[in-house]
Amino acid sequence: MAAKMMYMPRDFVLHSKHGHAIKFEANKPVRVPYPAIDEAIAIGAVFSNKDEQKILVDEKPEVKAPDLGFEREQKIYDAMHAIMVENDSDKFTPGGKPKLAVLTEMVGYDVDRKEADTLWKKVMQSRANAD
Repeated sequence: MAAKMMYMPRDFVLHSKHGHAIKFEANKPVRVPYPAIDEAIAIGAVFSNKDEQKILVDEKPEVKAPDLGFEREQKIYDAMHAIMVENDSDKFTPGGKPKLAVLTEMVGYDVDRKEADTLWKKVMQSRANAD
C-alpha cells in the first residue's frame, strides 16, 4: 500500500478509522498510508516534502480596522476629493454624491451615508472657496 512521509511537532499515536496505528515522534518523518492522510492532517501532521503540504482552511484576508477621528475623516475626504477631480459619472449617485461602494473600496472600510454627506459638504465648500 502506498504512503507519504509526514511528521508532527509532538509525539502522538494516530488510531485511524481505517485500522492504522501511526506513531508520530516529534519532528521525525513517518510513513502514513493514503487512507489515513486526511486524518493525520486533521491532527496537525504535515508532509515532509514542503511541495505536498496541504492547506485545509483558506486564509482569510486581514481585515483592517477603520481609522478613527481626524484620520478617518481625512481619508474619506481625500477619497471624495479624488472622485470629484476624476469626475467619473459612474462613481456618483443620481443626486450627485459619491457612491458609498466606491468610497468603501477606496478607504478600505464601510462609510455610512450620514458621514459621507457631512464630509461631501466640506469637499464642496473647499471647491467653492478655491474658485
